[in-house]
Amino acid sequence: MDTILTTPINNIFAQIVYNAKGTNVELTMCGGEILMEEKKVKHLNEQEIKDNCYKTIKKIS
Repeated sequence: MDTILTTPINNIFAQIVYNAKGTNVELTMCGGEILMEEKKVKHLNEQEIKDNCYKTIKKIS
């Protein structure tokens, strides 16, 4: 939260909702399990997800 987009912090929740971006996220957890760390998803195949997105785009375009 120490970026030009999120400074100064007057209301942390408003800063996150209105000014933070996905690139500000460093780690995500759910139920105590790390799902994403250092921009890497732990339990999903990112390439497979991207490939499926491209296939879907071709179908609906």
